[in-house]
Amino acid sequence: MLIRMRQWICGAAPLPEELFREFPRRTGVRVLEAYGLTEGTCASSVNPADAAVRVGSIGLHEHPAVALAAAVGRPDAHAGEVPVVYVQLTPGAAATEEELLAYATAHVGERAARPRVVRIVDQLPTTAVGKIFKPSLVLREIEDVCMAVAEELRVPLASVEAAQDPARGHVVRVRAAGEPDALRRALAAFSFHTEFVD
Repeated sequence: MLIRMRQWICGAAPLPEELFREFPRRTGVRVLEAYGLTEGTCASSVNPADAAVRVGSIGLHEHPAVALAAAVGRPDAHAGEVPVVYVQLTPGAAATEEELLAYATAHVGERAARPRVVRIVDQLPTTAVGKIFKPSLVLREIEDVCMAVAEELRVPLASVEAAQDPARGHVVRVRAAGEPDALRRALAAFSFHTEFVD
């Protein structure tokens, strides 16, 4: 039966590098690494069959300076959300956010999936089992959107804090240091809930 198999997909846990290299040598069948989410019904991202092999890499971070990358949705008043990519560089590597954005724009085929912004961070947040913890990055984007809108409207802020509410979804608590009415109206266009606190 292995003769009919063109490739195998491995997910759910990291595949040891030795097994990754030995399996195709013995069987003639290539192994593709995949990443899945429970809410995404199995494989959400699989390495392309014709791409260069990078053990432990899932998705589009082929740039040699990139160790880890995570794409999240940034709230957008018109599109609902737009993609933003957080990047952790390989130790000793150098790259700018502008360089990585240009690289992603050139290599991501689907226009809607091309990131609008690339953010380089010292370390991506991870769970206890080592998976990238995207919810904290989403909350960071929500806070950034609120601050950007406030700055555009020239409404000074005392604080902005986004959180995940089990019943209401994303909620951002805003403490304005100035008149908040214009900011309240502008933030109503986004999909997250906004609470103004004194």
